[in-house]
Amino acid sequence: MHFPVLLRGDCVSDRGQAHGSGLVAVRWRLATGFFERLRGLLGRPPPGRGEALWIAPCRAVHTVGMAYAIDVVFVGKEGRVLRIVPGLSPGRLAWCRRACAVIELAQGEAARLGWEVGMPVAPGCVPGKGTQPGEGASGEGCGPA
Repeated sequence: MHFPVLLRGDCVSDRGQAHGSGLVAVRWRLATGFFERLRGLLGRPPPGRGEALWIAPCRAVHTVGMAYAIDVVFVGKEGRVLRIVPGLSPGRLAWCRRACAVIELAQGEAARLGWEVGMPVAPGCVPGKGTQPGEGASGEGCGPA
């Protein structure tokens, strides 16, 4: 299932920086079923600019059998970034125990969007609620890339 989502307000701006009135369209593909989550981007072409795979529930990803590196963003229950693994190479594993969802993007896309630990990225996020910016920055509960 594909659908466009506009992240509003303090979520993400058109330059990828958090501020009050910015918008950026991200085309989300949802993976919520067991086999969809297990497969992720395996056997698919790399996502394009502004495209992402949202995997939920999910706390760990692997790139076994993948032909390209991806950016992996772990998201907490309040919709804030807990950890970013840029350029996760094929044949690797990454996890974050406190995550409830994972976003898989093309390599370099998380940086292009300006996503940082603590930033709200979930569709429908409400800035100022939940996890405070900087929480999770230590990587506590998160595994190697």
